[in-house]
Amino acid sequence: MFKDLRKKGSARRLILINSTLEDPQKKEIERVGFGGLLLVQCWSVPEKLSSWLIKRFDVTRSELVIPYRGRIKVDDHAVHRILGLPMVGEHIDYAKNSFADTYEEFYKVFNHENDQKAPTFTEAENWLLGEGKKRSDTLWLWYWLEFAISSFLCPTSNPSLCVRAFHAIADIEKINKYNWCRLVVEKLIRGITEFNEVGKKSVSGCLFLLTVWRIISPVFFDSHNASYLFSPNYII
Repeated sequence: MFKDLRKKGSARRLILINSTLEDPQKKEIERVGFGGLLLVQCWSVPEKLSSWLIKRFDVTRSELVIPYRGRIKVDDHAVHRILGLPMVGEHIDYAKNSFADTYEEFYKVFNHENDQKAPTFTEAENWLLGEGKKRSDTLWLWYWLEFAISSFLCPTSNPSLCVRAFHAIADIEKINKYNWCRLVVEKLIRGITEFNEVGKKSVSGCLFLLTVWRIISPVFFDSHNASYLFSPNYII
């Protein structure tokens, strides 16, 4: 029997936004090292498969343990191979009270100075598909990056943009100098640990990573499934 699983985060919303992007916007995303996210076309991961993978994930060693097959290391290199994110660089501090001095700027940038609340995913989507649809400036890139990080790479139970991520994207020229791959792995490990040990009803972290790595890992490469992972409308 599998524990009830409610996944947080999905590629679906990001894929829909990416499908509307124009070349100047795509070039900005590629310039900061996030171009790999433009290739993702896997809309969802079945709950039973997610549960199966979580049950077989060793959080201590950061490995998928597949019965009768072996172990798959889930590390920075795995994230880089799948999503192409920057891997070599400064560690990203995601602690709650770190870089609190950037919080005020975050709320100002996203027009929430008065209520000090982060924009919801829906609010960010509406801006990206509305007012910001034809833009490719710094504000647009902040919106897109915050949405990609908060809803897909490091999702939590909170359906809002994450203020903790802002310090790592505030300076556009430094974005690709951080180790984003390590952050994705750390958030996934923490999410699965809390789900298994603390009893949370939802799993934080990028479960897409586990699913794809199970298929394309050199240890268990599945050429049939791998060929469809980055094809339009593919659902694992």
